[in-house]
Amino acid sequence: MTDQSKVVLINTFVVPIAMEESFLSWWRMVRPMFAMQPGFISAKLHRSLDQKERYRFINIAEWEGSELYRQALSNMVTMMPKPSIAGLEWHPALYEVVEEA
Repeated sequence: MTDQSKVVLINTFVVPIAMEESFLSWWRMVRPMFAMQPGFISAKLHRSLDQKERYRFINIAEWEGSELYRQALSNMVTMMPKPSIAGLEWHPALYEVVEEA
């Protein structure tokens, strides 16, 4: 894979049930900031149907390349408001597609 290949960001979120609305408000505020970054293609936020799941929310986003994503993330450090959500954890990682069905 080269940095010019499309990559997929999978970001899992641990969100306490009592903090879901706060998390969604924060997400709705920061998502447009990412969307305006060069290389952004799309993002979809998913919520587990099972309230007992550790990763209550998962964001799956597509970027035009890993370097563009890293640059956007660097830009966002200064732009993005920090969430004040007790118990919030997130675990982002970039992936490449190796097979499709």
